[in-house]
Amino acid sequence: MPAMARKFNASQQAMIHLIATMGPLSRTRLARALGVGKPALTALTRTLIEAGIVLEAREEAEEPRQGRPSMLLAMNPDYGYFAGVSITLEQPVLVLVDLVGHVTARVELPFSRDPDTVAAQIAEGVDVLIAEAGIPRERLFGIGVAVSGLVDAGHEICLNSTHLDWHNIPLARLIREKTGLPAYLENDAKTAATREKLFGEARILDDFAVVTIGDGVGCASFIDGKLRRGHNGGAGEIAHTTVETGGRPCKCGKRGCLDTVAAPGAILHDARGAGLKVATIAEIEHLAARNDPVALDVLHRAGATLGAVIAHLVQVNDPEAVFVIDTSAAIGTLIRTLIQQTVGANVLPDMGATLRLTFSRVSGDFWSQTAASVAAHKFFVPD
Repeated sequence: MPAMARKFNASQQAMIHLIATMGPLSRTRLARALGVGKPALTALTRTLIEAGIVLEAREEAEEPRQGRPSMLLAMNPDYGYFAGVSITLEQPVLVLVDLVGHVTARVELPFSRDPDTVAAQIAEGVDVLIAEAGIPRERLFGIGVAVSGLVDAGHEICLNSTHLDWHNIPLARLIREKTGLPAYLENDAKTAATREKLFGEARILDDFAVVTIGDGVGCASFIDGKLRRGHNGGAGEIAHTTVETGGRPCKCGKRGCLDTVAAPGAILHDARGAGLKVATIAEIEHLAARNDPVALDVLHRAGATLGAVIAHLVQVNDPEAVFVIDTSAAIGTLIRTLIQQTVGANVLPDMGATLRLTFSRVSGDFWSQTAASVAAHKFFVPD
């Protein structure tokens, strides 16, 4: 942990954790959640406010009311920062994120697949971010890195990334050695789930799943409030669930994986193979909206297959919510409807009645922001 994190004792760290993950919070709610009395809470509050990590914020009432507004305790965004970068086949972007998840600076890095070069470029980018933001280096508490593939988060090694052709790469250690800062490596879908838990719509949820649609299909789950990694770091790898026995070859070496049916590239491949002259999935959606039978068939195959896999995920883990995050503009109205219908038809009624299934489209520096959230999570929720 960063030096500034170690000065907080267990009680103070517990209060920071609550405010960061559930706040802003009233003193009454904090005392109840921590199981402490008013004198103890007052002492804790005073210490954290004086340290600068917590501040008081006025409660914004939805309707006018008499009396003074309540004062809530919130994180001080400027107390510290986290850097994040996603290593993909595109030009990486390194972002600087404050304590409440807002991006305050960004810098584009050159593309490279060489791990030592990647680490050196991140180190140079960190220096640029610090200078651009005008902050002292000691206020940068850590660096998070997202990669597509199997990651041993405990040993901070990329076990395998077919996108980057990486095998057993100790990237976190390389970055630490070149920056002198804590560095954390995580699978990209798991970084997305971590961001939802810390800064997004899943802050109050203990059981939820995130499904990402980008170059491929990603998935990660929080179960009982903790990120599920699995024995080999591969928990949630639904992209390589077999959905067609003997189907199209997948880059993982198997056949008939979900990625060969429902990933954006696979959908375009199917459409062109069926004779459609299209360059984007939006064009397939447009044709389907005009009742083109080929376009309808292609989208139905992809949407229904992905929906069936999500239904299996719901049956296995019984999450309160599933967040489908589209990073490549691949989920149009028809595919979304097919996913919803397939999930509804293939989960137990009691589960389906309470399941929250939501769709969102993101762009820009989303993956780099999710990577920064991994470093933030380590700061707020130390192991």
